[in-house]
Amino acid sequence: MIKIGHRSSIKLLTQAELDNVTASFLLVHTDRGLDISSKLSPLEVYSVDKLKDFRHARVCGPPGYQPSQHLGDVVLQIGSESHEYLDRYSKLFHVARQGSVYFKEYNNILPADCRFANFCKSILKHGKIDNARSKCQCRINIGCGGQHFPDGVPATIIGKGFADKLESDNDFDCVEILSTIGLLVEFLWRVSQDMQRDVCDAPCAPDRLRWDAYAKHLCRYLFITEDVGFEDVTFVMSPLTGEEHDVVSEHTDVMNDNLGGYSCTCVFNACFSLGHDAFMHMQVIGNFRRTVRQYMVPFERSLQSTIDNGRRYIASWQADMQVIFAGISSNQIRDPFDRSPFFLDDDLPFTRLRIFDGTSKKNKKPDQQSIYGDYLLTEIGLSRVTSLSMLIDPISKMKDTLSTDQRIELAFFCQPVVKPILVSLHF
Repeated sequence: MIKIGHRSSIKLLTQAELDNVTASFLLVHTDRGLDISSKLSPLEVYSVDKLKDFRHARVCGPPGYQPSQHLGDVVLQIGSESHEYLDRYSKLFHVARQGSVYFKEYNNILPADCRFANFCKSILKHGKIDNARSKCQCRINIGCGGQHFPDGVPATIIGKGFADKLESDNDFDCVEILSTIGLLVEFLWRVSQDMQRDVCDAPCAPDRLRWDAYAKHLCRYLFITEDVGFEDVTFVMSPLTGEEHDVVSEHTDVMNDNLGGYSCTCVFNACFSLGHDAFMHMQVIGNFRRTVRQYMVPFERSLQSTIDNGRRYIASWQADMQVIFAGISSNQIRDPFDRSPFFLDDDLPFTRLRIFDGTSKKNKKPDQQSIYGDYLLTEIGLSRVTSLSMLIDPISKMKDTLSTDQRIELAFFCQPVVKPILVSLHF
């Protein structure tokens, strides 16, 4: 455990200073045969969709270290010098860093250095070590749901023990620490939401009723004035060293939600020095809780098989479209607006019809120029003559003579084929 003096100053590291200390990487093994490797930057926000379903870890090593042995053959590598990366296609991974438009817009939300330093020291002093994931990290968790179910209902706030420790510690101001946490959480939320919006992805936490029931209480507890939707926040402090080791062992987040709009995990990273020889990595992790979803949407589990069948049907339909419209041996799908394969034969027989005889509705006399059009009059096939759409008018006229059971039977028969018939029946 690293001990930090109460008077130690805090300083954000530059990229060059961080590179001289260590090389740290976030590794995500997706289910698409793709591994993501993102090198740590001194100040950044990243979001990963459905991270709970993917094995992920954080590894580090001496300057110049590369985690090649942890990665597969197909890798998305994101260097530390990139100001931002937005996955506009799969919308799986986004990252924004100092110098990006997102940080410039919301930089005023970040707390002052003195408050930030006190917050970090409070985690080091009162945080707990999670031996299952990392023996070198101090963690504080505050959120909703969790494993506590008073009267069978997930608790609105868990993790109040941290505030109780601050109240009894003369070195810290509890209200200042909690409000500092609120500023960091709000900054993480704003940047993450803007990245989601800029790739035309669905917004996080869209259910207002769910927000009122849980996330609202977390906002009030952390003195957040805006409608931040996170239901769980974790604060982590890790030492930055040049030794090669797993900062966080490979794992999955089993407690996180996977419902649409609640499957994203957002993280704020900051690397700094405390004093002269202590280099630290602080994280704010925001996500959504599975227990809250199970309580708020209890029927979601029963719909899972329907959702899975729908996904399989869509995948099969997409494969069929590739074969039908692209051709088995072709790698080009036709653009529906490309009319190059179409042409008109000048020798085709046509008929010139007068579509306006020049008679005005006001005078009822042909006082205007007639309008003519040239038309290709094709034969009407038997299938069109016997089409159910030709029966709409007679069915509408017969609706008063048909009995109720006849109309219901006719409706069930016609509904999968042609919708307008239902309108004509006027049930």
